Amino acid sequence: SEYDSRVLAEERSVGEWFDTAVTHGTTPKAIANWMINELFRLMNEAKLSIDQIQVTPTALVELIGLVEKQTINNNTAKEVLAEMFASGTAPAKIVESKGLAQISDDAAIAAIIKQILNDNPEQLERYLAGQDKLRGWFVGQVMRQTKGKANPALVNQLLNEALTARSK
Repeated sequence: SEYDSRVLAEERSVGEWFDTAVTHGTTPKAIANWMINELFRLMNEAKLSIDQIQVTPTALVELIGLVEKQTINNNTAKEVLAEMFASGTAPAKIVESKGLAQISDDAAIAAIIKQILNDNPEQLERYLAGQDKLRGWFVGQVMRQTKGKANPALVNQLLNEALTARSK
């Protein structure tokens, strides 16, 4: 956007950092959003300029790639960026060492959903009787059991399938 362009062109070093990031892949808009909303916030808190930070343009692009591939979600990516900012460690290393990758394995999530439905017959009955709000409760149980690592879109899809199968 025009605003993004103005903000990123304000300081020459910021513009150069952005241009370098763009040459390493992903969309300029995604890079601009992460720089303006997250990286600049961390820089302001630490009172550092772009040439004083440990996060490289390549590392930011790698982080955005992990979100785009759904290896991690946006909230986890913000945590990872803060760690990158503090330590200069590569995003993939942080994700691996802290076990932050999303669970995107259909079978694993389906098994968790089945277990939750079996362990909570009362809630299941109430849901099937028309208490649709309990759907969110089931999603919450899956997220709690996976410590927030389950891919939310996949949880919703597989939960729909499981609930539909049980309603017949």
